[in-house]
Amino acid sequence: LTRLWGATGRLIADHLRRSRGRVTLTVLTLAAALAMIVGMTGFIRFMFDELLLPKVQSSAQLGAWLISAADFAAGMSGYSKVENLALSPDTVAEIEQAMEGRIQTMEWRFAVVPELSMLGSSYFSFLLDPHSLQQAGSSFFTFTEGNWATALPLLQDGCGVLVSPAVASRHRVSPGEPLQVTGADGPVACTVAGIGSPYVGASIISLDADVAFSDTGPIALLIWPAPGEERAALAADLADVVDRLPGVRMGELQDMADMQVEVMDALPALLDTLLLLAFAVAAMGVVNTTVIGVTERRRELALLRAIGATRRQVRAMVVGEAALMGLIGGVLGWVGGAGIAVIVAVTYGGNSWGVSDLDLWPAAWRTVRAASPGGLIGLVVAPLICTAAAWLPARTILRGSARDAVPDEG
Repeated sequence: LTRLWGATGRLIADHLRRSRGRVTLTVLTLAAALAMIVGMTGFIRFMFDELLLPKVQSSAQLGAWLISAADFAAGMSGYSKVENLALSPDTVAEIEQAMEGRIQTMEWRFAVVPELSMLGSSYFSFLLDPHSLQQAGSSFFTFTEGNWATALPLLQDGCGVLVSPAVASRHRVSPGEPLQVTGADGPVACTVAGIGSPYVGASIISLDADVAFSDTGPIALLIWPAPGEERAALAADLADVVDRLPGVRMGELQDMADMQVEVMDALPALLDTLLLLAFAVAAMGVVNTTVIGVTERRRELALLRAIGATRRQVRAMVVGEAALMGLIGGVLGWVGGAGIAVIVAVTYGGNSWGVSDLDLWPAAWRTVRAASPGGLIGLVVAPLICTAAAWLPARTILRGSARDAVPDEG
C-alpha cells in the first residue's frame, strides 16, 4: 500500500517499522474502539433480530388491539403525558361489557421479580391470566418443556410461572418444581409451570398471584376477535366504545411491533456517535505518537529539508503515517468486531431464550451484515480523524527552515 505513495510511502513504512511498539499500541487502541462498537452493535442486533423480533412478529399476527392510557406507538413521549398508566377497573369492565361475546381479552400487568428476570435483575415479568394466555396460542409463550395440559393446573393453583430456559437453568429447576421468588412482602413460593420462549423474554406469572407482587393494575388491555368475528366491523365498533372513554387510547399491536423495529433501526446512529467519541479519545494517542516520532527524527527531517524536501512534503509524510495507522486500526477493528458478532451468534445461540430451532450460521451472517455499516463508517472515519489529529502537531513542530529543525546542542 505504501508503495503507491512513491518515496514518501517508503519513508512512512520505514518509520512505522522502526517504532513498532508505539505504533502497535496506537493501532490497537483504534482497533479496540471500533471492535467494541461493532461487536456491541452485533450483539444487540442479534438479541433483537434473532431472539426477540420473531416472537414480537408472531404476537402481532394475532391481529390484536391495545387499549391503554398511554400511546405506546409514540415511544417514551407517550408515557410522559399520562399521570396514571394503569387502566381503571371500570374502564376494563365497560369495554368487556360493551363487546361481550365478540372479543377475547388479556390484561397486561407487570411486576419486577429479580429471580424471574431474564436480563439483569430489574427486567419486568408479566402477570397474565392463564386462560387468556392459552387462547392467544403461541403468540406470547411457546413451550420447549411442558404443555398446556400440565401447565394450566399449576398456573391456576397459586403462583405458577412460565420461564425461559435461561431462568430455569440459573435456578436449576424443571416444570413442576418449586421456585421461591421475592414478592411485595417477602418470599413467595411459586411452581414452574413450563419452560419455553416468552414474549420479549419476560417471564410470566399467573394473574392469580398478583396480590403477592407489587401490582399497579393493568397497564394495557389486549383485545383480539373471538372466533367467527369479522375484524374490520369489530374494529369500528370497538373504536366507538373507546372514543366514549376519557383518557383511553386504542392502537394496533402491530403498530407497537413496528415502533420497536424503528427504535432498533435508530440504534446504529447512537452507536456511531459513541464510535466518534471513542475515536476522539484514541486520537490523543495519535497526537502523542506523532509528537514523539517527529521529535526523535528532527535531524532526519532536517536532512530531508536540506536536500530539497519542502515543508509540505515532510508534513505529508508525517500526516501520512497517522493516516496509515488509522487505516490499519480501522481494518483490524472492523474484522475484530465482525468476529465478535459471529462468536456471539454461534456460541450464545437461541437455546437460553427458548429459540431452539435457530440456524446459527445464517443468523451469524445476518448479524454481521447488520453490524457492518458501523464498521464501514469507522473504516472511513479512522484515517480522517488520525490525519486531523496529526496535522496540527506536525504543522507546529515542522515550522522554520532546515537549520531550525536541528536542535541546538550548545
